[in-house]
Amino acid sequence: MELTLENAVNMTIYCRSFENVNFLLEAQNGYIYLYNLVVIVENINEKEYLKICEANSYLDYFCQALKDLAPIVSFLDIKNPKHIHFYSTPKDLNEKQIYSLHLILKIINRLLPISHNFRSILTEQDGLGSLLNILNQQNFIQDLHDFNPNILMSLIFDINWLSRSADIYKNTWYDLKAVDIISNYIKKYDHVKLFALMALSNIASDKDIENISEFDMAIDLLTEMTIKCANDCDRMTTQEYLDELDNTIYYYEIKSFLDQKINATISLTGILLILYKISINNKRKIEIFKKPGLMDSLYKLIYEGNDFEKQNSLELVTQLCFDTTIFEEIRKNTQLFEFVSNLSKAENIKFKKLYRTCEQFLWKFKQDAKVESQLEQSQSLSRHVMISYNSASRDLCLKIKKYLENINYKVWIDIDEIHGSSLDSMAKAVEDAQVILMCVTEKYRQSLNCQSEAQYAFRLNKPIIPCIMQKGYGSVTGWLGFIIGDKIFVDFTKYELDESLNKLLDQISRLDKNSKKDSIPLTLASKVAESSVKITEDSVLNWDEIKVEKWFVDNSFNDILNKLKPLNGKNLHQLYQLQLYTPEFFYKSLTVNEMVNVRQLVLFITALKDLFEMKEK
Repeated sequence: MELTLENAVNMTIYCRSFENVNFLLEAQNGYIYLYNLVVIVENINEKEYLKICEANSYLDYFCQALKDLAPIVSFLDIKNPKHIHFYSTPKDLNEKQIYSLHLILKIINRLLPISHNFRSILTEQDGLGSLLNILNQQNFIQDLHDFNPNILMSLIFDINWLSRSADIYKNTWYDLKAVDIISNYIKKYDHVKLFALMALSNIASDKDIENISEFDMAIDLLTEMTIKCANDCDRMTTQEYLDELDNTIYYYEIKSFLDQKINATISLTGILLILYKISINNKRKIEIFKKPGLMDSLYKLIYEGNDFEKQNSLELVTQLCFDTTIFEEIRKNTQLFEFVSNLSKAENIKFKKLYRTCEQFLWKFKQDAKVESQLEQSQSLSRHVMISYNSASRDLCLKIKKYLENINYKVWIDIDEIHGSSLDSMAKAVEDAQVILMCVTEKYRQSLNCQSEAQYAFRLNKPIIPCIMQKGYGSVTGWLGFIIGDKIFVDFTKYELDESLNKLLDQISRLDKNSKKDSIPLTLASKVAESSVKITEDSVLNWDEIKVEKWFVDNSFNDILNKLKPLNGKNLHQLYQLQLYTPEFFYKSLTVNEMVNVRQLVLFITALKDLFEMKEK
């Protein structure tokens, strides 16, 4: 048998000629064809094979084969076969089905890392559901693990790669109860723990990340791996990860961690990306920051690493800076600030995303002064509607832009960096905005740039209209949930485009009527205009984040602070108004998932009233 692309294609055509993979296994030599196909695919250029598969819809076949085998796994006799490798000749249909599951998984293993399209096919055509259904058969999995642990590894490996597109299919993963299923494999099977943790970090919600105990283990493990990578001079090329990252044409050698238990090499890039996703949660930020040796290792990677290592390490450090207390510690590191300042001006950086991350880090240092300056200034005469978005919703945002411009609204949106890529241009756009359309997706929540835009707009008390661009994303928690939680949404996934645009126009028009009122959130303006507090130099409204944090700590509201920060005096006043005029939303926001108990809530409300009602007298 020649290991050629032509033979791989011919065997694929033969296998898919059967309506069901079980019919193939019943045919004479059917199993041999499937087995030989896998051997060839593992020894040829899989990218060339992938091109042919995509051109001829062969990828659908592998998804269907997985779906054919998934329903029968619970009926297979795993304990009977004596062979421990799929290379052995199966004795009967039962063994053929067991080995064929491994064969199909191995082909999927080869193609998933190099094909976004294949990930979409498996997710949309219930291949993901089949994988999770197999993993949910606990007795079968235990027997399978005893029989051949490599099959379980293949299952988890496929889940891990599919999870990298989970932000697009958030509801699908949720409906399949994937978080619960995958969590079981972190607890029980050491050899798949790492890949299961990687998958879990990609699919978990902010609430999951905060409350699932497996993330305690994840932070410990990933910290250990990062420290080892930072202090290990050995490097190896990991092109798969580089292809995955922004499709850059620049290939670097990336420090990696070899896990002896599973004999698998994990890229440092992958490790830092997982830590970044976990760190978006406010509680986990603090835990990550406090891990002994981690920050020094990140600084070392920023100073000594290549462009990829610098970018991913600095991105994580910048995300940690969204916690006020952590930022106060990091800003003491003048060496880091000077290094990043110089790096942002360097002309020899090939990975352009590093420039943007440098800019985001430096922006944190000047944001406080910008906020204070803007709040003291009168509103700009240059007014526009700003569309804040992530590239995942770009096409829909362009339709919104066109619609608004056709009815004579001035619209600011950064398309292909036509306004310049600097955060200063973003800041100017926020400052001059009459209203900000916050186009919400999971990608938006995870983006450093979007988080910077959103929090700057929030600190300036800008009117915000959340536009839901991803189905089921109206109940987001964490930093994004706090910013948009009390706003009136326009759900573009629930209504036809024309109806959604009309609803959006209604909201903009309503806010436009109130745009000359004070800085109280416009969703409450009509109710609270009469109770506005005059800003004086000593007013609580002029408190910065440090003074607000001190008030929380002095009143023993540390837990509440950790959930809500960063907050300045104006934000604190907004909380007071929320409990005064929308008490149900206020109560729900602070007690969700037992975030705050009733006694704490009562004490907090009392303290808020004492603070502002005393100041108003």
